Amino acid sequence: MKKSTVILLLLHVMSLLANLATGAYTCKAPNTFGCDNCGTLVICQGTTANPTRYPVNCGSSKVCVKSSDTQAGCKPLNDGGECKCTDSPSLQKDPFDIKYFIMCLSNTAQFSVKCEEGKAFDEIKGKCIATTAVNPPTCTETGFSSNDPSCKTYYGCYYDQSNVLTPTEIFSCVEPNLFDGSECVPEADLIPNAFACPPAEDGGFVDTVECNKFHTCSAGAETGDPLCCPKGELFDANRMRCFPAAQVDKSLCPQISPCADTSALEKTCEDNTLSSLFPGLTTFAPGVLCSKDGPVPYPGDCTKYYWCSSGRYTIQFCPPKLLFDKTKGYCTLPSDFSGC
Repeated sequence: MKKSTVILLLLHVMSLLANLATGAYTCKAPNTFGCDNCGTLVICQGTTANPTRYPVNCGSSKVCVKSSDTQAGCKPLNDGGECKCTDSPSLQKDPFDIKYFIMCLSNTAQFSVKCEEGKAFDEIKGKCIATTAVNPPTCTETGFSSNDPSCKTYYGCYYDQSNVLTPTEIFSCVEPNLFDGSECVPEADLIPNAFACPPAEDGGFVDTVECNKFHTCSAGAETGDPLCCPKGELFDANRMRCFPAAQVDKSLCPQISPCADTSALEKTCEDNTLSSLFPGLTTFAPGVLCSKDGPVPYPGDCTKYYWCSSGRYTIQFCPPKLLFDKTKGYCTLPSDFSGC
């Protein structure tokens, strides 16, 4: 039997199973991947209008690890990310679905377990209890909040008669609405708006999606293309400059719901260097190329560029499939590329 035929048969069987399967991860586009829970990877295939879920069990020696909104995979336990047991023996919450928990037996053995129907895992009590009785995290202020990775449920915090800040029962949004941090809204409302300069304002302004990306505005109009901060830095909206991430108040960064479908959003500065993946790859040395601060083309290789600062430079790398455009001053798609 041909390999292609085997694959088609496998996908057909998976499709039959998928018709019966539901989970925390919702397929929003084909050729994407997500995690239903720590033990189940979801492969999304089919059409853009109606992608189909194919749940895959990661097995006993691997867990599902999410690397972005549309990418995930089954990884060894020691690379388990949010699903990695931090203590054993113990029971830990599943970061993807409150109806599951992780049974941690040892550093090399853990299992993803589903609660009984109508129950969810309570991290405080360390067991599955009725969904309406699941204790949310300790309240820190009055208002609404959520500990549900799917954004389908929420709870409130209020002062009781003893003046103790107390959580309410768990409430559910009316489908298909999702909780945005303050109320239940259509899923499309979770997606951030495209950046627009504030009316009549001058200066630098943080992007609506990426905190290491900023726009320059003059009299309320954007001048030039948006720019990326140097590696390891974020844009400080108050000081209107890039600073090391540890020196920037994260509340000034874009606050995007974890349930927002950001797969179609342009992220030109996300992971804009390989040095974060391969420490030591980036060099820092005196250079004569830097007549001004900012990006400078790298001769003979459009996949990287120099970032100049105070007469010195670091070698930066564009994300995969992007090229550095000397006119725009940042990495762009080949279809928009004018030369380096």
